[in-house]
Amino acid sequence: MSIKVTTEAEKVCVAKAEEAGQGHLFAGWDALGAEDQRALLSQVQRIDFQLLQRLVQQHVQQPLEQGLQAGSPGARGRVLQPAAAARLPDPVADREEYELSRTLGEYAFRNKEVMLVTAAGGGGIPPLPDPLGLLPVGPVSGKSLFQLLAEKVQALNRRYRVSLRWTIVCHPDEREKVAACFRANSYFGLQLSDVCITEQDLLPVVDRRGKILLSGPGKMVLCPNGHGGIIHRLLDEGRLEAMESAGIRHVLYFQGDNPLVALADPLFLGHHIKNQSEVTSKAVARVDPAERVGVFCRANGSLGVVEHSELAPENREARAADGSLVFSAANIGVHVFAVEFLRRARDEGLHLPFHALERATPYVDRRGRLVRPSRPNSFRFVAFAFDALLWAARAEVVQVRREDEFSPVKCASGGPCSLETARRDLSRLHARWLREACPAWRPDEGGGEPSVEIAPLFAMDAEELRERLQEPPAAAGPVLLGGRP
Repeated sequence: MSIKVTTEAEKVCVAKAEEAGQGHLFAGWDALGAEDQRALLSQVQRIDFQLLQRLVQQHVQQPLEQGLQAGSPGARGRVLQPAAAARLPDPVADREEYELSRTLGEYAFRNKEVMLVTAAGGGGIPPLPDPLGLLPVGPVSGKSLFQLLAEKVQALNRRYRVSLRWTIVCHPDEREKVAACFRANSYFGLQLSDVCITEQDLLPVVDRRGKILLSGPGKMVLCPNGHGGIIHRLLDEGRLEAMESAGIRHVLYFQGDNPLVALADPLFLGHHIKNQSEVTSKAVARVDPAERVGVFCRANGSLGVVEHSELAPENREARAADGSLVFSAANIGVHVFAVEFLRRARDEGLHLPFHALERATPYVDRRGRLVRPSRPNSFRFVAFAFDALLWAARAEVVQVRREDEFSPVKCASGGPCSLETARRDLSRLHARWLREACPAWRPDEGGGEPSVEIAPLFAMDAEELRERLQEPPAAAGPVLLGGRP
């Protein structure tokens, strides 16, 4: 195929694509306008064809040659054992350990040794065009997920009289909307210099032959490289050095879809520090075999997470004598990474493994027709942040209560993990805080369960609420403490 380009760099770009067997990307080149041609060349120049060829060979071609199902091998062929989840020290039964862990965690926060990193997702939730973080999750106020998280960061800063750095990683198509949201709200009271809104890296989506799919003439189908790509980004030249120079010793990573995430948790952070762990993760107990969450497991002595889709049915559904699920520790996407551990990982040239996810992906065929397949027709290559556990010499999982810390938003409405269930669970958590802090509060039960919302800047937990609440709220109607509807 002869493609007319002008610069030497463009010629090299076309040659690399053709050498990698992806010359079809330039089909219809002459029919493209100059701007579309430049856009296509820019996309192609950013592709790591060596990486893509390796992933296609490993996950698509090699399994087919061996008579296996294409895709990530995941947990197949490995003997898995359930991972034991520890408990955080109890303030009564483990008083000394509790006090030490809490003190260590508070010291780390107070001395700005912690950086916050949020995987904000991307691509929107159909049929909504907006980023996930713009969804109104406040059960009374209607505040967005981004505002709620930002207020939690601000409350954390206020409690420890610091200004922690916060990096938000989002889909490139949504970065400007996210940034505009923060600008329009004056960064929700946070310092502009401490908030970094950056793009996640993308990888091409390929068909079963390993060919990159097109969404239109000169437009590749791209998808984020997974939240593991965020960890790879932290290892980039200069980033790790900048963290170390700023005195950051711990990275607190969390998913941006979980309004119940506990950011001000010095006990968890201090437990990680006290045990000199390289990675410490939070888990909740699985209650439903069909719940689409990763599960902490041990394979060949190593701690890791197996995605729900990669867990064999006999493991996914196995139950103990008391009826509980054997593989019970569900990953909620909250991890603390020691910066020293990230340094070691980079120095040793460690890389997170990629997984191939089969998906039904619309594409444009050779005749320019849009095809909407009803069955999986493609592979997306993603890395997972939790696979960093495989590198760690010292890693631990601690179990927390689901009702306290986990209610993700995976869909706009209907079914579990929706906006409605997140609002409900946030309201229930805050109602419980209110009952603990103010036993005199007696909501009007005739109207059903009241909606309760406590702004993070008013109180981050029941203990702080007890200190701040001077009188019980009204018995009738929704309750909003702090902020305005």
